[in-house]
Amino acid sequence: QKNPAANGKILYYLSENFRYPENFRKLLYVSQILQGMAMKYGVDHWRRHRGRCMGTLYWQINDNWPVASWASIDYYGRWKAMHYFVKKACEPVVVSPYIQGDTLDIFVVSDLRKPLRGVMKLTLTDFSGNELKSSSHPVTVGAAASQRALRYGVRDYLDGADPGNAVLVCEFRSDKTAYRALQYFETMKNATLPAAAVRIRAEKPDAATCRITVSSDKLAKNLTLHYKGTAGIFSDNYFDLLPGESRSVTLTAPEDAAEILRHIECMALNPETTIIKL
Repeated sequence: QKNPAANGKILYYLSENFRYPENFRKLLYVSQILQGMAMKYGVDHWRRHRGRCMGTLYWQINDNWPVASWASIDYYGRWKAMHYFVKKACEPVVVSPYIQGDTLDIFVVSDLRKPLRGVMKLTLTDFSGNELKSSSHPVTVGAAASQRALRYGVRDYLDGADPGNAVLVCEFRSDKTAYRALQYFETMKNATLPAAAVRIRAEKPDAATCRITVSSDKLAKNLTLHYKGTAGIFSDNYFDLLPGESRSVTLTAPEDAAEILRHIECMALNPETTIIKL
């Protein structure tokens, strides 16, 4: 670690947002999620203020030697959690919910050169997938614009629901394309994450590519796949998997599907994650 104060800062902010990891491997994992969340928070903020801020650059993207650093890609070209977070935060169209005090704002930010018209569907669920409320709202976003689509009072919107066991799914559909964001109401330090059973299936669409499909019975928070101990080689990773939802990611590997599946591991912020390989 180059900065003598850096480890202390990492641990301080980690303890503000997460329960303290029980071992060194999980400490590395949670610290990477912390970095990704912080960078996404900043990019989301600046994009919501389009017009005042017209772009974002960050330090730094990669390493030129193996080192503990703030880079989003390591020396070997493997993506850290931050790179997955930033890739999504910089997509041409994003849904960007934001809580300040007791106010929940939901923005749609578009870099497209044409207006977007569609429907914003809001679904409040608990971490087991039970729907608490839902609604749909017409939304129009101008070309190359940031638009506040909806505003609520947090307490009024939750209407008695446990903020530590609730997630708001914000999905904007326009021209047959869906843009989605999740909004939590507590830090993961104070949230009541359940034990989750994650099902994993592997298949080979071609000789060089393996498709990994995962699903979970409960919310799997920041689900992270590893192949032979490496996480940064998948097309997507460190994502939140909602109950009953399936998601497929790919990696490049010449082995057959059964051999690849044998070496697949996963972890999540949940206190217990059971892996079921199909």
